[in-house]
Amino acid sequence: MAAYSFSRSRMWVVPALLLVLVTGSAFAKDPTLKERVAAIAGAGKSIAVVYWPSFYSGEVSDSSGSLARTTLFTGGAIPASYSAIGQTAVESFNKGFSVTAFTPVDVAKIPMKQSWTGEKTPEWTTLDNEVFVSVGLFVRENLIRNRDGSKNVKLSVLAKIEIMENSVDKKGKKEASVLKTLNASVSSKAVPATGTVSTQADFEKVIPTDSLLEELKTAVDQEIAKYVAKQ
Repeated sequence: MAAYSFSRSRMWVVPALLLVLVTGSAFAKDPTLKERVAAIAGAGKSIAVVYWPSFYSGEVSDSSGSLARTTLFTGGAIPASYSAIGQTAVESFNKGFSVTAFTPVDVAKIPMKQSWTGEKTPEWTTLDNEVFVSVGLFVRENLIRNRDGSKNVKLSVLAKIEIMENSVDKKGKKEASVLKTLNASVSSKAVPATGTVSTQADFEKVIPTDSLLEELKTAVDQEIAKYVAKQ
């Protein structure tokens, strides 16, 4: 009788092992970003980091908040000096992941497409990179009208850092998607303004657009470092 019980228990060994293997494979986790970066770097491939000046606008509002913001201009020219933000991102990612795979790529080499909002954005699927980084820069000038008739100008700059990937869908079409978005932003103090302030040149006289560059570089480095540390 004991022998019979022993043989029955052995009959359950193989099915049990198969169940464990099937269950393990069914719940296998996708590689983390850290693992993907290490694999890409180990294969001698690169991760493109593309800086692109995305949007520059000027607005007017009042200090009480009762007046809705009104757009004064859009499409202003972002100073070329802000391209340094792209290099900051390259260095921060390489340092954080202990690799040299993150490499700057000139956005001029990437075709642009028009989004559903009418804005032009890079056609990311033209990149050969499996994983890449978009660093979009957004600048906003705000003219604030005070109740006493005076006015102030405030400058805000945002670096939108998107970690992205190119993949192929079930129909064989290449598509780009965002894995993670990091936002690094800085703002100036409100500075008194006199005379007419309505154009980019007018705002520039009150607060130079590139005056927040160094502060933004620090913010970008800290935001990336904080994210990578959690990987």
